[in-house]
Amino acid sequence: MNDLMEILKFKSKELQGQLMKAKQTQNKLEQTEKNRNILQKEKDELEKLLENLKQDEQNSQNKLINLSNQLKNKEDFINKLQQQSEQRIKELKNQLDELTKKNEKAFQKENDLLKKLQKNKQNSQILKNQLKNKETSLIKFQQQSKQQIDKLKEQLDEETRKSKETFQKEKDLLQKLQENEKNFQNHLKDKEISINKKQQQSKQQIDELKRKLDEETRKNEMALQKEKDLLEKLQENEQKSQYKLAGLESQLKEKDSSINKLQQKFDDLKEQLNKFQMQAKKTSLKELRDTLKSNLGRRGKILLENLLKEQRNIILTNNSSAFKRLEEIKRDLSVDLMLEEDISNLQSLLNLQTEIIQLEMQLPNQ
Repeated sequence: MNDLMEILKFKSKELQGQLMKAKQTQNKLEQTEKNRNILQKEKDELEKLLENLKQDEQNSQNKLINLSNQLKNKEDFINKLQQQSEQRIKELKNQLDELTKKNEKAFQKENDLLKKLQKNKQNSQILKNQLKNKETSLIKFQQQSKQQIDKLKEQLDEETRKSKETFQKEKDLLQKLQENEKNFQNHLKDKEISINKKQQQSKQQIDELKRKLDEETRKNEMALQKEKDLLEKLQENEQKSQYKLAGLESQLKEKDSSINKLQQKFDDLKEQLNKFQMQAKKTSLKELRDTLKSNLGRRGKILLENLLKEQRNIILTNNSSAFKRLEEIKRDLSVDLMLEEDISNLQSLLNLQTEIIQLEMQLPNQ
């Protein structure tokens, strides 16, 4: 029976160990699934970063196109402004040339007229006055023409100065735009190199993560298959163990039933033995009591009965205070016992009564 209990305990511990391993395996699978989710999240973040880099590259290209268009528009505006300035200068020059020609023609006419007037000076005072008026008009006209020419020159100089300033500003702006474009091109080139490098790194990281993910997936699948096989084996072993346990329990029940029957037989035999011993002891008690009574007088017989009665009460009630009374009766009775053998028999009688009472207490039905 002890061997069966040990086997059951060993099987129970073995099953508990297998269940513990299964739980650990399940925890590992859950951790692997968490790691897989983390890797997937990192992959999504890298893909998102790559998408942002592509978007930044597209935005940079759009900005470059816009700057190129703005630069082209500025160049067209500068060219148009130069053309307008040149056209304006050309028009002012033409106006100046035309006024100069008119003045020269008028001056020539006046000179011719003056010569004619000088030749005809003697002819008429009226002609002198006319000549004088003409001279005055000519001087006035010359002054006006000079003023107009000076004014046109000033306007031409001012327009030329403004045109030069505008041209210089536009030239500086164009140079600045070219420098900005060059810097932007360099920055864009560096950005493209950085983007390409990041793309390569991201691609390498993605490939590495993908490889690790595939490796982890393969390992997880293998581990899952192993755990599945192990779980099936554990279930099979558990089923077999349950069958064995059921058989062992059945055998144990049969053994328990047999043990109970044997125990019942043993109890019956023990009870019979106790009854037999008690009967034998009662017989011995009666013989010893009769022997002692045969050697005692009336007083001694009463003391003997009182002694046995008092001892019985002490044993049944466990009253220790009655020992004194018991010893007094025993001393009084010893006086009536003349032989040493009777004193020994008295002690044997008391011991035998104690044993009988204890047996009676074990057999309450008797």
